[in-house]
Amino acid sequence: MISAHWGSRIPTVSRAVQPETIHDFSGFPAELYKLQYPAPGAPEMAQAAVLVLQQAGIPVEMDGTRGLDHGAWVPLSLMFPAADIPVTQLSLQRIRTRPGTSRWDARCARCANRVC
Repeated sequence: MISAHWGSRIPTVSRAVQPETIHDFSGFPAELYKLQYPAPGAPEMAQAAVLVLQQAGIPVEMDGTRGLDHGAWVPLSLMFPAADIPVTQLSLQRIRTRPGTSRWDARCARCANRVC
């Protein structure tokens, strides 16, 4: 899962075994902050994604504690309400030049087909 709510200097893949539900927003009713999305993590898939990205020449890091931000758990909760699908998350890089972005997109598209 790629979320625009997790930005990092270089691509980072979450490998938490049981990612926490991150409520990275403010000003909403208290009920929203009680929502949890207890999906299991996907550390094996995270490792596979890292290897594929590295083979494509993309520098990448792993984060063993990153939970699921609302850009991930809100849509996932609508698609998979039972939270029984293992999830790993990939960060976005906020600063990219247009040429770097298009190469990144092409490499990610190839990588996604090999990992999933």
